[in-house]
Amino acid sequence: MRIHGETEIILKTKHGRVDRYKSSNTFQADILGEGLRGLGYSNASIYSNLGAPDNQAPAFAEIVGGILLFKDSVPANSQFMNAGNEMVGNGAYGVTNASEPNELGSYNAAESIIAPSSITQVYDFTTAQANGTISSVCLTSRTGGLIGYGNANMKQVTSPWNLHKNAGMGNACPQAIFTNNNNIILDGVLYNFDFDTGANTVTVKKYKLPLKNASVFDGISETSAPIDVSGLNYSFFTSTFATSASNGKIYLSRGDGYGIITVGTYYIWVYDPSNDTITEKTFTSSANFETFAPRVAKDKLFMQKGGGGWAVFNLDGSLFDTIAAGTWTGGVFTDQWAGQAGDNILLWWLRDTGDNKTLFIYDDQNKTIKKTNGSYNINNFTQNLTQDDSSKALTFQRSTGGAGAFCNPLYLATINNLQTPVVKNNTMSMKIFYKLEEV
Repeated sequence: MRIHGETEIILKTKHGRVDRYKSSNTFQADILGEGLRGLGYSNASIYSNLGAPDNQAPAFAEIVGGILLFKDSVPANSQFMNAGNEMVGNGAYGVTNASEPNELGSYNAAESIIAPSSITQVYDFTTAQANGTISSVCLTSRTGGLIGYGNANMKQVTSPWNLHKNAGMGNACPQAIFTNNNNIILDGVLYNFDFDTGANTVTVKKYKLPLKNASVFDGISETSAPIDVSGLNYSFFTSTFATSASNGKIYLSRGDGYGIITVGTYYIWVYDPSNDTITEKTFTSSANFETFAPRVAKDKLFMQKGGGGWAVFNLDGSLFDTIAAGTWTGGVFTDQWAGQAGDNILLWWLRDTGDNKTLFIYDDQNKTIKKTNGSYNINNFTQNLTQDDSSKALTFQRSTGGAGAFCNPLYLATINNLQTPVVKNNTMSMKIFYKLEEV
């Protein structure tokens, strides 16, 4: 038994003309399975964490009850929206939207058809919503459908949903006991860094985790020999690091809790887990950095700059991009960070303001930043939210030690690349029928 999908898009103009577009979609069972994992001790599965009334709806409502419309085609077997693409529209089971953001449409419960072996979800978009070129239509989780991949006009729903909305948030490594919070997960291993400021050495503890695959050797501590860092610039490093990870390396910078500093030259350390070495990278600015705990995502260093906004650097020290304070939330603060999620970069604002601890998506191909309908509000949180490349789980460091992990809800459960792109403008309303059936 397999699942076949079919999509019908209906455009209707104010003059009464109706255009219909039909095509088949690809159901990505393996990707869906990745998005529903428990991630070992983390207890991350949707099935384990749904409360009433959500758990009283059919299972599809949470696991494929979201829709995403993309400007460009999505490569086959993609788990997330490809970098450089853009979300034109989105929707979520049970959610209606009569205002902004203009990307978000409405679930049509009256016309949706739910049967034991066939599901047809219907989404409506007004003349003001989802305007642009649509080349791909994909199903995602209900949470992913509401949060979306960013709103171009920087608008947001009144009540954003947490990115970890249906996750258990358990300790991914209960065997780990640390005296500091210098933790990060990389390729299924939890690392902890202990900086002896007197001896100028760093010791690394490692724990294998059952995120992608389980092993009888999970949760057993391995400790490196002390790594000499006396030849590196460590004058403004303390015993607390800010940690981040990208492309097989871990990056250490001045830690949280030690305030904002202003410098013209900034150093970060690079830990290579393949050989237990720490090297150094240098970043300079004639305008000075007014910064706090910079972090690396997708091989880019995100540094807050004087007066607000961000400076984005390549790891060779060259400037890649600048994000103005006007397109970002406010000035220099100790609670805005960067980390990879899917094929894009999340920037988040952890301050309780009118922006509700907002999540932004930064596209390093288009060099654009967009506000999502998502939030990130974890009480037991002390370090960076970032993607573990081997499992594609989103990981974070817990303030009580150890680390947590949850599945990224913005997975692509289906991909439907249209043979002919659909172009919608503000003279047209749109209805989308998305059918899945057992065949």
